[in-house]
Amino acid sequence: MSENLQNIKANKTIGTNELIINIIHWIRYILSKWKVLALFAIIGLTGGVYYYNTHKGNYTAEYSFIVSGGNGPSGGYSGIASQLGLDVGGTSGSLFDENNIITFFRSRSILDKVLYSNYKNSDKLIIDRYIEINGIKDKWSKNNISAIKFNAEESKRTIQEDSVINGIYKIIVKSNLFVDKPDRKSDIIYARFIGNDQVFCKTFMDELMNQVSLFYKETKSNNDLRNVEILQRQVDSVKNTLNASIRGVAVAIDNTPNANPSQQVVRVESQRRVVDAETNKALLAELTKNLQMTKMAMQRQPILLQIVDYPILPLEFTRTGLIKTVAIGVIVFLIIGLVVVVLTRVYTQVKHLFIIDKV
Repeated sequence: MSENLQNIKANKTIGTNELIINIIHWIRYILSKWKVLALFAIIGLTGGVYYYNTHKGNYTAEYSFIVSGGNGPSGGYSGIASQLGLDVGGTSGSLFDENNIITFFRSRSILDKVLYSNYKNSDKLIIDRYIEINGIKDKWSKNNISAIKFNAEESKRTIQEDSVINGIYKIIVKSNLFVDKPDRKSDIIYARFIGNDQVFCKTFMDELMNQVSLFYKETKSNNDLRNVEILQRQVDSVKNTLNASIRGVAVAIDNTPNANPSQQVVRVESQRRVVDAETNKALLAELTKNLQMTKMAMQRQPILLQIVDYPILPLEFTRTGLIKTVAIGVIVFLIIGLVVVVLTRVYTQVKHLFIIDKV
């Protein structure tokens, strides 16, 4: 038993010693390739300096806002309205809900409207300015599409134009436009555009906020107008029914002019007509009140976004320092060089064993 324990300990010692020896051999081998690693470090240093000189930094235009709460009539109106097919916050409320507003800000339809808006009240479109400041047209010259002109009228756009817009849209949502809610306990949402031209960044964000507000107002107005039309029809219908009920009461009374007070059955018809009239009267009063409330809601034009903060020129400027940029470049390329050295050694050893086995 003791001999087995001694053998196990001896094997462990041998295994540990072999591991240490292998590690030492690897370290010596890597150090022996210091010239290769130094070459990769120089490449990283050069790349860091080049990146620093070619990337001038970015400006950030940021809005912070709170999504407004429910709009339109509430309370007892919502119960009746749902039975009448009215929208009391359904379509517009769900679309502009806090949980959906982040996705809505980055939607293709909204960004299309922004890109096809005039840039600072000029004849140039925002899409034209974006292409200009990012040097995209120089890349297009290779694809023979540098002469493309963007048309604000959707019916006159070509397939080639839509294809280009789709590509630019993907670049913007991936690299420039960011909308998020970092603090889940807070209601504040942040929307920012990051780019290398501060005037463009601010102009883009101003137009984006404007387009979202316009779309909301149009949607809300359409819903309110539809609600008014439905309520007006219901008011007219109930009013006609009420008039018919009042007439029915009079007819029932006239049919029994000298009714015997001890015979209640002859008064059933007139009492039923009275109940119908009272019910329609109450319903008409409620519908009329809700109709007036909806008309008032249309006049108020509620605000969707309560702005907390907005961008002011000069915008916040961010740029990675030269030392940090160079350090990152050197570290990255040293790691790449180390991987190349290790893989080369492993490949050589495997190739050598394969040759020996073959022999």
